[in-house]
Amino acid sequence: MPLKPRDKLPEPARFRILATTDLHAHLFPYDYYADRPTDEVGLARTASLITRARAEVAQGLLLDNGDFLNGNPLGDHVAQNLKVVEKPHPMVRAMNVLGYDAGTLGNHDFDHGLGLICHAAEAARFPVVCGNFSAMPQSLIGQRLAQRVPRWVILSRNIQMPDGRINPLRVGITGAVPPQVHQWAPAQIAGHVQLQDMVAATQRNVGNLRAEGADLIVVLAHSGIGALCPRTGSEHMATAIAALPGVDVIIAGHSHLVFPDPAYPPSEGVDPIRGQLAGKPAVMAGLWGSHLGVVDLDLWHDESRWRFQHQASAVWPILHPERGRTTRPLVHSLSTVLDATYAEHAATLLEIRRPIGLSAVPLNSYFALVTETSATRLVAEAQAAAVARAMRGTPEADLPILSATAPFKAGGRSGPSYFTDIPPGALALRHMADLYPYPNSLQAIRITGAQVADWLEHAANMFCQLRPGEPDQQLIRPEFPCYNFDTIIGLTYQIDLSQPRRFADDGRCIDPQSRRISDLCLNGRPLASDQPLIMATNNYRAGGGGNFPGLANCGPPLWQSQATVRDLLIDHVQNLGIVKGIKTPSWRFRPLAGTSALFETSGAARQRLDDAHGLDLQLVQTTAQGFARFRLRL
Repeated sequence: MPLKPRDKLPEPARFRILATTDLHAHLFPYDYYADRPTDEVGLARTASLITRARAEVAQGLLLDNGDFLNGNPLGDHVAQNLKVVEKPHPMVRAMNVLGYDAGTLGNHDFDHGLGLICHAAEAARFPVVCGNFSAMPQSLIGQRLAQRVPRWVILSRNIQMPDGRINPLRVGITGAVPPQVHQWAPAQIAGHVQLQDMVAATQRNVGNLRAEGADLIVVLAHSGIGALCPRTGSEHMATAIAALPGVDVIIAGHSHLVFPDPAYPPSEGVDPIRGQLAGKPAVMAGLWGSHLGVVDLDLWHDESRWRFQHQASAVWPILHPERGRTTRPLVHSLSTVLDATYAEHAATLLEIRRPIGLSAVPLNSYFALVTETSATRLVAEAQAAAVARAMRGTPEADLPILSATAPFKAGGRSGPSYFTDIPPGALALRHMADLYPYPNSLQAIRITGAQVADWLEHAANMFCQLRPGEPDQQLIRPEFPCYNFDTIIGLTYQIDLSQPRRFADDGRCIDPQSRRISDLCLNGRPLASDQPLIMATNNYRAGGGGNFPGLANCGPPLWQSQATVRDLLIDHVQNLGIVKGIKTPSWRFRPLAGTSALFETSGAARQRLDDAHGLDLQLVQTTAQGFARFRLRL
């Protein structure tokens, strides 16, 4: 139980909880998309921080908060070759080497199916828990997963006190994953497992852990921080979970942010300075091994019970904080991790270098938030071509086909190097993975003109509302993910930034009179609200990802691909022979006289102004983080 301020006890024992999250199969300090080493990522680098943290405080736990199996070309390579691989997953092998004590599942761990999770959990020399799922009785793979991944565990540790006494400590560990996995990965889990509400499930698990004698309870919440009282269905529930009675420490993740952090906005229940959620110790350790979360507790044992006090929460980076200005690493890679996983790294390098085709133009995302790019257009055209083939001979064959896609790498909170930049010339598999990093499938859904208009209205949440006639206003809303900024080919339209947002980010209509999307046309004519259409989009979006309004009313998909969007993109590029760029973007901002806005992109964008399609841009400065800040005159 937490220590009360008036309690007077002898010298405590220090107990250190270390946490990683959202590793996404980043083992080596290597950028597989650019095919070059990097100082910014890699569990091998984080491992050096783990070694240092343990040297300072010997007693504690090392935990992982999920999304560890999938998320980069190495993870894809392992998943695709799982049936011929007898060794443990390289992420598990590395975690075994480092002596992890427990872990949980993240939503992306389900991307390649339940068999991959079972394979990993069976090889792990530590328990993998998930507290809000249950297996369907008729599913053999679901039952196998439930046997390997319990809802909670209790870890027993002997704690040496400063006076030399040894006392047993029972640490309860449970985890939670967003139940939206039902919508994000339906093909992988439908009929096999069911996911429950994270808060309600954690409350039950905490009660069970206390009943079984847990002295200290740590929740591995693969969830963003969120509000103390979040909206129903939010995927960001860590603060609400922390507020549950009986929860002592919470590890957050999923949103790829860092906490504690003075730059994190404080709110009710969220203390970004002390590192507390609902008054409980908390950390969120970034992504891809960029940080190690560290929670220090002081423990007292008195009359057969434990008491504790939160000493500190911190996140230790692997790179100098101003990574845009310098790539000076703070640590080196741990050789034992590199040696244990080198075979898969080498095999991945061979795979990503496989030739695919040629491009006559650069494919980058430097200006993907202010105009359509050749990169997003290529993906959208690949999707449209696949749907057109699938619709042949069907009753919907004559309907117009639209295609929605978004830029996945556009800087923001992921930093000034997080952009796609593919030069003209030979295209390899790594470039296809750069353009489309996720293993989504493609769906064709029937939709109306009115639903398309609302789709674009929600995507326009990317932007702040501008005051006409004023200079240098902020253009981008940093809290809106770039992967939700869908653009749609097959139409032309304008975005009027003088108008307020029609929808909240959670999909609620907050201003029914507002319309940012104007001049919405199909084949040069205004799009009728009742016009039937076919939309090509990924299964994440069609399943509700991003909270786009109206998609729940579209009915079941007309078609879903067996191949991933990336594989369809590869086929499309091979059929093209040579990729050619776009001449006229599908959309643009509505002109606003005397108005300008500021946005940030990569410093390399200064040499790519031709890709901005004639936008009136002026470089203003290079920020301390390494972004190039541009002025856009509207």
